[in-house]
Amino acid sequence: MKPTKPKTFLPAWASMACIVLLVAGCTTSDPAKSSTKAAPLKVKDGIQVDLKKYQIATVVPFGVAPGKDIDPSIGAKFASDVAARLQYDFGKLFQEVRQGTPQNQTNELVVGGTITAYKQGDRFARAMLIGLGAASFKGELELKDAQNNQPLLAAPFDKLWAWGGWLGASKGIEDMESETAAAVAGTVARAKGWTPPSAPAEKQR
Repeated sequence: MKPTKPKTFLPAWASMACIVLLVAGCTTSDPAKSSTKAAPLKVKDGIQVDLKKYQIATVVPFGVAPGKDIDPSIGAKFASDVAARLQYDFGKLFQEVRQGTPQNQTNELVVGGTITAYKQGDRFARAMLIGLGAASFKGELELKDAQNNQPLLAAPFDKLWAWGGWLGASKGIEDMESETAAAVAGTVARAKGWTPPSAPAEKQR
């Protein structure tokens, strides 16, 4: 009779790592869909802004708050995501959406802002225990008139992800950036006159 091979088990850390990778790989979202469904940012002082006159949107790299150790490339990447959403996700929202230096035109809107906190966190640490490896992404959206540099709107954004277990591992800083870009684009779109599509009515029984 052949001896039975002993069963082998993965160490606890290896099993958890597999779960993290599996969950992370299954939670990607479609950016084109999330932009029109994202809740808008809460505007400071509840001021309602009408952006209908602006036909050009220039998205500039989001700056970094003084004294913060944040890679400036994060602000540039975030701006590119916002610009792409404004250009493609809301129909013909603007005649032109561009990135770079504003041209100071009368019908030009400048979309930018400041990043005040960026902490990548750790999916594996969050999977192990709630409160560990928390990720955060904070800042403020700023809209200005390109011709006179007059502030039009300011709205903070604040994303924190600190759940534990599989839920904590299911989302990373990239997802938080994407969600925030969708909210920023949705805020601008609503102020420009775009309205979310109505939810389909329930079928009568």
